[in-house]
Order: sequence, then C-alpha cells, then structure tokens
Amino acid sequence: MIGKTHEECKKFFLQIRNHFDYLFEQHGFSVVHESGNGEHCLFVVQSGNCQIEFLYDRGIVEVSVGTPQHKYYIFWVINFIKDKDRLTLEEVDQTMELFWSGRIEEGLSAISKVLKPVCGEIVELFQEETFRKKRNALERFYHAIGELPSKGDST
Repeated sequence: MIGKTHEECKKFFLQIRNHFDYLFEQHGFSVVHESGNGEHCLFVVQSGNCQIEFLYDRGIVEVSVGTPQHKYYIFWVINFIKDKDRLTLEEVDQTMELFWSGRIEEGLSAISKVLKPVCGEIVELFQEETFRKKRNALERFYHAIGELPSKGDST
C-alpha cells in the first residue's frame, strides 16, 4: 500500500483514507499508484476501471476521476451524474478556497461529502461497458458546460 512515499505524502494519504473511507470499504478501491516528495504527492486509487487521482501540489489539492486513459475534474463528473441540483460555481469556489488557504482537511471533507452520495454511480460510469456507451455524452457535457452554474442559474 503506502511504501517509500515521503512523510508529508503519507500524512496526505491518511487524510484521504480518513475522509474517503467509503471508497475502500464500500466500493473496493485500492491504491494503484503513489509518488511524491512532500511538496508534490499523487495517489491513484482504483476500483474496476474507475480511477480517482488525489494530487497535492505545494498546498493545492486537485481530485480527478475517470479511467486509466481519461481523467475528468471531479466536480464536472459529479454534476454530470447529478443532472439536477448540480453544484454551483460558488460551491466549488468555496471548496477550492479551503485548499488555497491551506485547509486541506476541510477541503477533502467537502469533496467527500458531495462525492459520497453519487460514488456508486461514478464507479459504474467508468466501467468499460458503461463508459463506452456514455463517453460521448460525458465529453459533450464536459466541453459544453464551460463553467459551472452560478447560484441564480436554473441549469
């Protein structure tokens, strides 16, 4: 699991494990890649064909989801799955602000809370057969949205 990774990266992984325990316990995710030097840490977890990347880069955290060949920004995929009651630009900015202000733990917790209710659907979306059928719709959504909806938008 976590081998010779830098101590700071081990701390980051423990935060991931703490906030995203359902990935491992309910959805069968396991670590398939780890790297880092303390300022930059990358953990990739996978269940079936679905991968989630957690990247820590000098205080900023990014979370992507997809297949081994195709990665998408986590908030866009959540909105693709949710269809209605999508995350707004303000909600995403609030989460990112937590990371930008060094509050990694709070940022991971915020992402975990919005991912957990749709996690099973996201895992299914990226399984080979389903992804083959829905990839074009996801790509159209991903490119057409351009920007997440604002609070006042009805989309």
